[in-house]
Amino acid sequence: MEDKLKSTFPLWPVNAEQLMRNQEDIQSLQSIHSDRQASFGCFDKKLADKVHRCQARTEMKAWRRSGIGRRNH
Repeated sequence: MEDKLKSTFPLWPVNAEQLMRNQEDIQSLQSIHSDRQASFGCFDKKLADKVHRCQARTEMKAWRRSGIGRRNH
């Protein structure tokens, strides 16, 4: 897959950071080049919250099944 991505056309010129004047645009481009997690507005926030809640429930079920949280009588 990485080879296919490398063969696609670039979405910005090589010297894009030098051509840009707006600092927010430059920071956004730098963020894209990093290993940041992609986002798409409020949809991603809702999805991330949903996934987080699901993972928390799964972890809590596993914790309860392990018996760690039970008191010894």
